[in-house]
Amino acid sequence: RTPNFELMAEVLYWMVQRLDPSIPIHDDINTEDDRVEFLNGITTEVAAKSHINLNARNLYVADGNSVKELLILAQFLHRASILAEIEAE
Repeated sequence: RTPNFELMAEVLYWMVQRLDPSIPIHDDINTEDDRVEFLNGITTEVAAKSHINLNARNLYVADGNSVKELLILAQFLHRASILAEIEAE
């Protein structure tokens, strides 16, 4: 298995947009510095908006550890969607 930062970044970007579309995201990930800025911006904004602390180092390596970090956010979004369905009924 080889790390795939682009795929991880795309999934993370999508999840953050589902969380709050107004969060400003630096989406240029061509260089190492751009990737660090992308992850730091997202982890800071997610922590401020939803009190979820994502580990940017685990996300950066784009391997199994990043999947665990993405799962934290995915579970939060899933619970929110279930609650929204319950409230709609």
